Amino acid sequence: MAPRLRPTHREIRVTHHQAPVAPVAPNTKGLPALPTELLLEIVSYFPSIPIPTSDLTVCSQSQLERINILQALSQMCRSLRSVFLPLTWQRIEVYAASHTVFLARISRRGDSRRKKELATELVRQLEIVTIRDPTLAAYVKIVNVVLTDYCSKTVFREFVRCLALFPNLHTMQILGAGDNQERDLNVAFAGYTFPSVRTLIVPGFASAILKACPDVKSVTNASGPNPFIFYDIAKYCPNVEELRGFSDIGDVKEFQGNFFQMMRKHFPKTRVFVLSAPKIVSNQTWQELAQFPALQCIEINVPPNTRGRHEWKPPIKTFIKQAKEVLRGMPKPDDGGRKCVVVVDGSGKRRYILD
Repeated sequence: MAPRLRPTHREIRVTHHQAPVAPVAPNTKGLPALPTELLLEIVSYFPSIPIPTSDLTVCSQSQLERINILQALSQMCRSLRSVFLPLTWQRIEVYAASHTVFLARISRRGDSRRKKELATELVRQLEIVTIRDPTLAAYVKIVNVVLTDYCSKTVFREFVRCLALFPNLHTMQILGAGDNQERDLNVAFAGYTFPSVRTLIVPGFASAILKACPDVKSVTNASGPNPFIFYDIAKYCPNVEELRGFSDIGDVKEFQGNFFQMMRKHFPKTRVFVLSAPKIVSNQTWQELAQFPALQCIEINVPPNTRGRHEWKPPIKTFIKQAKEVLRGMPKPDDGGRKCVVVVDGSGKRRYILD
């Protein structure tokens, strides 16, 4: 049975007969009296799930607690509600860890009960912001969900219908849908356009999603390097400035030896270039990057087995120095941003800002 997509008439109670509530003075003591900036700083200690991410099964306890804390604070009083209600519904998030579900189990064992839980939770959140209280739709800016094959035709259609009701939506991360749901995903997105979306994290068969987001600036392929989605991005998203998930695509036969040329041809507006450290061919790589006129950031991803002076030659410090030299030769960004080199390894992410 498909998840219920609309509330029943019995659930909609008219309360016009109730006496009007007398106005209540704002709460000006204790927590509600703190400045908004300080309230937001407190909540920041409960971080959001990072986007992009390829694994929605590994979430810290603080990330899982964030939504419950925001909901509780938004219901305490009018003063706190004005601050925390927009934050509560800034994200529509349905992920495996929220239901102690693991994507590996879903894909291997076909756990229909877990799939139903994910689909039902997605429909529940969408119903709240589009039917029970449509004013909440304006707060939604990020959609971060795991899709499954449970009633996929019905759920996907409702999912896309609701996306069209979010005027400020700018980021979508859609994970989990397997190849057997490609047709339902294509049918659901057909005829829709989401011009406000600037960031996409999608599976490898996302043609319909890419076509629906023509103004996207950043695309991450969550399924790894795939020449088909590379060409789909080039076809449907001409304004892409950042491409992720393709740092190893040079290993694909048709890209061997001409990856940089393909990037310049299809994505001349590239602003952020992501490199895999083992794939860097010292002088040749930097000469190729110097031919991207809009380049502002070079990100170097270092696999765990290449860290350390004895395991990797030349050292990463040399790459950072060479990357800085390339960026110094580029014109200043039009948006006033600063050029930088980013190194991502097992210890986290380090950013080196150019003077």
